[in-house]
Amino acid sequence: MAYINTTPRAGIPDIIGVQKAPYSIGITGLPTTPLETFLGQIVTGYDNAATINAGGEFIYLAVATSTAIPLGTIVVWDASNYRATAMPTSSGSTARPVAVAINAITSDATKVQYAWFQIQGRAAVLKTAVTVPTNSRLFISGTAGRFHLASSAGKTIVGARTANAASVTSTTSTVLVDLYRPVLQGA
Repeated sequence: MAYINTTPRAGIPDIIGVQKAPYSIGITGLPTTPLETFLGQIVTGYDNAATINAGGEFIYLAVATSTAIPLGTIVVWDASNYRATAMPTSSGSTARPVAVAINAITSDATKVQYAWFQIQGRAAVLKTAVTVPTNSRLFISGTAGRFHLASSAGKTIVGARTANAASVTSTTSTVLVDLYRPVLQGA
């Protein structure tokens, strides 16, 4: 999906793409804007190529050095440092906020990377190798950054449901999910 930012503020990094410091917008010779100043900011955007449910909200997060986050990965973060990590398999009952990677982030051994992650709207999300019926709830999986459908105590992802019009086979790696600022179930 090729999202376009609709939040009226100058200097906001593009929704699609991953940034590394130092970063500047468009005009050479001007001072760079520290990417850390955008951390935690939320913007709205839309995908002008999509026909339905193309809008969304996105939060700007950092990705630590030597960390790769594939497209569609479910991530969690802490408000103290806004560092995204793939949702751990042991995240049950933590009430942490959840987002989905809309960019593939490759590992960089020397630089922190910055990107937008989707928190509201429809997103393609990585799943485990299970068949997904329509309108399913999501649960923390045994594979970091993915969801599965087996209910387990304290491992519900609240504020997210599958949006597939028909069953999705176990061999398909992603499924569309409607996000409503999801969080992990609390204690």
